Amino acid sequence: MGRIKVVLPVPVAEPDTEAMVLELMRARRRVATEGTELAFVAPRRAHPALATLDDRLLSARTLRPALSTAAAQGFDAVVVDCTCDQFADVRCYNGVPVVSAFLAGLLCARCLGDRTAVVTPNLGQSVVYEHLISLYRFERHVLAVSELLDSGPPSPAGQDRRPAPPANRQQAWLEALAATCEVLLGKISVDSIVLGCTGFTRELELQDRVGVPVIGPGGAALKHAEALITLGPDTHGARHVSTDIQGETYEFDRVEEDPTTGTLSLSRDFVERHAAE
Repeated sequence: MGRIKVVLPVPVAEPDTEAMVLELMRARRRVATEGTELAFVAPRRAHPALATLDDRLLSARTLRPALSTAAAQGFDAVVVDCTCDQFADVRCYNGVPVVSAFLAGLLCARCLGDRTAVVTPNLGQSVVYEHLISLYRFERHVLAVSELLDSGPPSPAGQDRRPAPPANRQQAWLEALAATCEVLLGKISVDSIVLGCTGFTRELELQDRVGVPVIGPGGAALKHAEALITLGPDTHGARHVSTDIQGETYEFDRVEEDPTTGTLSLSRDFVERHAAE
């Protein structure tokens, strides 16, 4: 089924991120078709909190280099595994199809019916999703964008919420998402729910709890990329990203799971260093 480069938004050098990176990798491998080769890369540096459109563009500068090398490395497609869609206007780069998770989730929802809603555990990002929904012309079909009703105690700064510890983050998100969806479904009727986050990987459990299809955008993006590889569209000459990253250098590590220990390992012989263009 081809070779797909999966660009993870989670920096591998940040505290408490190893468990999330491993969970994301395992979740994508579970939905990949047999024969599809997945290669995961993650930035060494954290991207800004994506609370504004300007921050989203800054994050695009961070992740852009991982796209620019895909063709030379022999990949057939790239998945940007983040719902903030840093490359919302990009469908290919140097002839390689680029699939963004949020758009893939919306397209999947459209196949299930006319009415959907977006529910996200990422506080403060509604403005980004609302912009993308308008950009993709889904305003008629997305009836609501909801953030979690409660995602934990406030931080000392009083602005953000503390993330749950890695050991129970998925369960905490499941409970909070289920409660938010139940309130939302008491107000509107939808054919599906699109998650506004690729980090939550227990969408089937959430679906059982709320009684409507729940679409995990990361898995949807991966299956979309596989379909593009199978169909073999001619993407040469299509529009590519033109984000200016002058004055910056970014590094990405190839991340793998050690089959013996089940821990995350970095392939130091596969370090992408990209100077500003």
